[in-house]
Amino acid sequence: MYESLISLKEQFGLYFDILRFFFYFCVGALLLFFLGKIYKIFQFLVYKFNKDFFFEKLKTSLNITLFIVISILVGWLVIFFVTSEIF
Repeated sequence: MYESLISLKEQFGLYFDILRFFFYFCVGALLLFFLGKIYKIFQFLVYKFNKDFFFEKLKTSLNITLFIVISILVGWLVIFFVTSEIF
């Protein structure tokens, strides 16, 4: 009986970790999305319709992979700094 409770606890821990990483991803993804929009607006105002300054697009699979990794890291950093003690 005790072993089944420990197994159940470990399964819930795994689901909690998955939900936590998903939360980090969502926070980071939203932050990167808004930063990207702000950057595009700034670029539009500075370069005045000149499309030569836009970056070349990377392959879709590389973009998605990098976006997921960076989103998780940014979300983790934001949550870490918000929940950590200042002093």
